[in-house]
Amino acid sequence: GTVADALASKLGDEESEVRDAAMQALAALAPESTAAHADAIRQRLVDSEESDEMRISALGVLSQLKDAGGLTSHLSSIAECLEDDNWRVREAACEAIAELGEDAGEHAGALAEMLMDEDGDVREAACAALGALGGAAHEHVGTIAERLNDCDVE
Repeated sequence: GTVADALASKLGDEESEVRDAAMQALAALAPESTAAHADAIRQRLVDSEESDEMRISALGVLSQLKDAGGLTSHLSSIAECLEDDNWRVREAACEAIAELGEDAGEHAGALAEMLMDEDGDVREAACAALGALGGAAHEHVGTIAERLNDCDVE
């Protein structure tokens, strides 16, 4: 097998340190190498027992897979992270959605709502993601303008 195969096999390890190290190493590989393991990476993202750091790393790895074809199929799992309790996970989800650009247009409304997030970094990431969605964000311009008037943008 490949290096990516060996690393992906460690994503299910019972030791969180091993899973974390495997995910970090996968993040350093070319997306073409990791695309075949998108399902295993997504499992770490949706596992409620997983650490926030692991889930943020998984979002980062998945966001690199756009051109390798592994991101679109996991978009709903990524979008669910917009509702996470941890602001860093919400921010990483916005950034991952931004990588998809117009392919993630169905989530423009959810991103517009993120402009009201309690955390300024999340609001900033949501704003950037909406910009990346292009035309898909147009139907939410009113909401976006309203949200920008309602909150302190740093």
